[in-house]
Amino acid sequence: MAVAISVGLALVCSMSVAALVGSMMPMVFARINIDPAVATGPFVTTAVDIISVFLYFQIAAILMGI
Repeated sequence: MAVAISVGLALVCSMSVAALVGSMMPMVFARINIDPAVATGPFVTTAVDIISVFLYFQIAAILMGI
């Protein structure tokens, strides 16, 4: 049961982070005069992947007592 809860929580957190990063990066790039359509993709993908894995491991460690 702890695995299911940790995966579910990590999924919700990951999607929230993806929405936040995906909406903020183009605005940041537009402000510093970099084309947001070209530059956003790699940064969003990398940031969401790293943050999602970190959140999953932290949630799993807390819930499973590892």
